[in-house]
Amino acid sequence: MEEDEPIIRLPSAGSPRMRDKRPVRLSISDKTEADPPSPAIPDEEIPQRLEAGERPLSGRSQEPGLEQILPEEGFVASPEDAWEHKVAAPVVPWGWLVLVALILAGAIGWSVWQVSQGEQKTDTFFAEVTREQEEDARQTKAAEEFVERVETTLRSYFAADSIDELAKWVRHPSRVRPLMEAWYSTHPLQRDPMVKMTEFVQLPIDDRGSFWRARIRTASGRAVEVYLEEQPDGSVKIGWETLVGYQPMAWDDYLRSRSTGSLDFRITAQPDTFYSHEFADSNRWVCYRLTAPQGEEVAYGYVDRGHPAAVFLENFFRENGGRPAQLILRLNTPAGLNSPRGLVIEEVLSTGWLYFQNPDGGA
Repeated sequence: MEEDEPIIRLPSAGSPRMRDKRPVRLSISDKTEADPPSPAIPDEEIPQRLEAGERPLSGRSQEPGLEQILPEEGFVASPEDAWEHKVAAPVVPWGWLVLVALILAGAIGWSVWQVSQGEQKTDTFFAEVTREQEEDARQTKAAEEFVERVETTLRSYFAADSIDELAKWVRHPSRVRPLMEAWYSTHPLQRDPMVKMTEFVQLPIDDRGSFWRARIRTASGRAVEVYLEEQPDGSVKIGWETLVGYQPMAWDDYLRSRSTGSLDFRITAQPDTFYSHEFADSNRWVCYRLTAPQGEEVAYGYVDRGHPAAVFLENFFRENGGRPAQLILRLNTPAGLNSPRGLVIEEVLSTGWLYFQNPDGGA
C-alpha cells in the first residue's frame, strides 16, 4: 500500500467505543507529521478498511465561515443596502393617465346622457300617448255630436207634413224648392216618421269627406236610403232629388213624346254598339245604352267623338271596366230626328245621381 493513501479504521459493533454511543468525528489532518501510534486491537475484532478512490480528497480542519458560504458579489448586509440596489420601477407617462381619465369621464358622461335621453324619450312617449288619447276622445265626442245632428235632420224631415218644413232640411233650397212644388203637385206628400237609423257610412266622393249615406226604417215599415251632406256651418242637409228620384218628367213619357229641348235625367248608362239612322256612323258617334229608374223604356244616347263629353265618358268607362254607371246627363232630342230611340248627349252633369256641386251655382 502506498503511504499517501488514507486508511480509516472503524471499530466493530461490539467494541467499547461503539458502546459509548457518542458520535465520532472523522477528519484528515493537513499536517505532514507521522500519525500517532494506534492502540492495540484485540484479535477477535476484525478491522474494517475503507478505501477511497483515486480522486484527491480535500478537507477542512474547521467549519467554513458565513463569508465563505455567501457569494461576495450581490451580498446585502442590510435592508437599506437592498433599497439602493433595487431596479427602478417603470414610470407611466402622464399623458396616458390623462387619456384614461378622459375616456372614463366620457364613458360616464355618455351613460348619464343615455339615461337622460331615455327619460326624455319616456316623457315624450307618454306625452304623445296622452295627446293621442285626448285627440281620440275629442274625435269621438265630435262624431257623437255629428251623428246626433244627422238623426235630428232625418227625424225632422220625415216628420214634416208641408213643403215649408221639408225645405228647411234639404240641400240647395233656393233651386230645389220650385222642383218640390212641381213634384208634390202630382205626388201627394205623406208624413212617415223615422223609427231608427240602421246604417250610416261616409262616401269617398272626389276625396271629400262631407257626403254620407244613411239607411233608415220608417213607421210604415219602409226601408229608405238617404244621401246627406255636411254644410260648412256644421249642419246636415238631405239630397232631396236623389231621395225621391226626381226627373223633369217621366222617362217613358219623355221617350214616347219625343219632346224637344234639353232636359237633365238621372239615368243608368253603359257602352253599346247600336248605330242606326242619323247615328249610323261609328267613326263620328259614340253610343251608350240608357235606362232610368221607374221607367221601362230603353234609349240610346250618342255623343260626337270630338266633344268633351265623349272624351270624359270614354275615360270614365275605361276606368270602371265598362260596367253600368249611374249618371246625370243633359239630353236633347233634335227636331226632325228619325231615330225612334236615339238621343243626343250634350253634357255629363254628375257621375252619380247626386249633384256634388249646385248646378246653378247658388246655395
